[in-house]
Amino acid sequence: MTTHTPIELEVPQNLADASLTPRGRVFPSPSHWRDQIFYQLLPDRFSDGREDTRPQFDPYHPDRFTAPDKAAWMAAGNRFVGGTLKGAQSKLDYLQGLGVTTLWINPPWRQRAELQTYHGYGIQNYLDIDPRFGTR
Repeated sequence: MTTHTPIELEVPQNLADASLTPRGRVFPSPSHWRDQIFYQLLPDRFSDGREDTRPQFDPYHPDRFTAPDKAAWMAAGNRFVGGTLKGAQSKLDYLQGLGVTTLWINPPWRQRAELQTYHGYGIQNYLDIDPRFGTR
């Protein structure tokens, strides 16, 4: 049976209004982090959850996946490309299958809208999720 952690319906406007009480089961940190397999996950670059709608890379025919406009492809690396938290969630079994035991998720907090801070370090509001990544 899968249970989901409840979230607040209203976004706190300041830290004093935020509940710091755990909303569900708490998993203590391991006694030795050296025993963990870390995976750093940038939500925007990882998955949008719709990979099944696109052709999978064929290592026997890599030429089929060559970008028609290399300059546009390179420029796309400097802005948001569409990965989401739901996309990351859809790949948890995949990550576990790789042996990953600990996720380091780049900040999903609300970013400065005028900046292309896909990496998560242009935080505007620590109490809300950036809408490009999803919702609370």
